[in-house]
Amino acid sequence: MEPMAQEDLDFLTKTIYREIKRQYKSVRNFSAEMDIPYSTLSNMLSRGIKGVGYSTIERILNVLDIKSGVPSWARDLATRFGPLDEEGRAYVYSVLTREADRCELEMAQKGKYAIHDLDDDVDEEAEDEAAEM
Repeated sequence: MEPMAQEDLDFLTKTIYREIKRQYKSVRNFSAEMDIPYSTLSNMLSRGIKGVGYSTIERILNVLDIKSGVPSWARDLATRFGPLDEEGRAYVYSVLTREADRCELEMAQKGKYAIHDLDDDVDEEAEDEAAEM
C-alpha cells in the first residue's frame, strides 16, 4: 500500500476536525471523551496527522465513523445522489450550495471556525479554554 499524498492527509485532518466539532462541539470535549491528551489532538489538527500513531488515528476514525476520510453521512449522500437524473442533481446541488453558504455566513457572523482557518481555530479554542481555567 502506498503512502497517502499530502493533500489527502490534509483533507483527512480537516474531515476529522469538522466531525469533532459537529459531534462533540469542541476538541477539548472530544479529548476528554477519547482519553487522548488535548495537546496531542491540538497538535494533530494544526500540524496534520502524519506524525500521529496509527492506532490513535484508527481509534479516532472509528469513533467519528469516518471511513476512507469520508464521514458516513457523506457516503450516504453520495450513494443517494448517484441515481438522480440531471434535473435532480442540479436541484440537490443548488440546495446544497445555498445551505453551505448560509451556514458559512452564520459561522462567520458568530465568530466560529471556517475550514480554511483550521489552525487559527484550534489555537483560539486552546486560548479560550486556558482563560476559563
